Amino acid sequence: MESFRSAWDSLWNPELTLFQSYRWNALAAKIFAQREEPYVIFAESDSGAAILPAAINHEERQISFLGETLFDYRDYLAQGETSVLQAAWAALAMLELPFQIMALRRPDAPIWKQFPKSPYSGAPYLLSSSITPEEFSASHTRKGSRLRRLFRMGIDFHVHSGQEVKLLDEIYRCKGAQSGAGALFADPLRRNFMCSIAQAEGSSCEIFTFEKESRVIAALVTFRDAGFRRLYTTYYDHEWARYSPGVELIFETARHSLQEHLDLDFMTGEQPYKMRMAATVAPLYRVEASREQLRQSVLGKPVPGRAA
Repeated sequence: MESFRSAWDSLWNPELTLFQSYRWNALAAKIFAQREEPYVIFAESDSGAAILPAAINHEERQISFLGETLFDYRDYLAQGETSVLQAAWAALAMLELPFQIMALRRPDAPIWKQFPKSPYSGAPYLLSSSITPEEFSASHTRKGSRLRRLFRMGIDFHVHSGQEVKLLDEIYRCKGAQSGAGALFADPLRRNFMCSIAQAEGSSCEIFTFEKESRVIAALVTFRDAGFRRLYTTYYDHEWARYSPGVELIFETARHSLQEHLDLDFMTGEQPYKMRMAATVAPLYRVEASREQLRQSVLGKPVPGRAA
């Protein structure tokens, strides 16, 4: 992958997200290699280029995209003639395996529109151009009242850098322990990934917290990405559950973000608390194709080029 990193960076565009960046995919390829074997395809010609950040899950005998369960949005990277993209997909189809991804954002993009798809979930979001911080606060007076109650109880609002590895590790360790052995972040590899990507993202990763006497009551791990603040992970101390500190922290972080003229992405899932704060929902799709359907979906005459 390192050999075509410059091409990867040049193919990224604002229609994509940080989950299609080289940084996230290279780290996922390294950390989860034993679970999903990287099979990244780079195709190029004089008329364009394309990258499929693919991986093979040998246990389930299928092709997916890198990122294990930690990438909210999935997509390929491509520029130029669609025939180059078709060449990349044709190379992938030669594996003779079924294909599956969750959370496709661009169902009508080239090639994707040819795949069988079904609704998966929604991703609520709020554009800073659509509402002022004052209007946002005025439309959520109950949350503002609950927030003031937390402050009267001695809770403080803090913003930390994602470089604070000890804090980040504590957040994911506690979140994993709360939900039992099968929880997403009960897995040490996933915790390792999150701590590592936060370090790699530098100032783009920020951790918002509610704290009382240095004890973390609630935490929100976020990433800045193309004008959005993406609200990636929420944690709260269950002893404070009656005060809904996690939801109140999201509200305060949203208000804080609007003041910075940042758009808000509440990420995958249409939970009621998200829907009350969001203004729009982007539909996400599940793509599932048998090996025969994969071949049929990518049929076309590829242009001469190189695939690696």
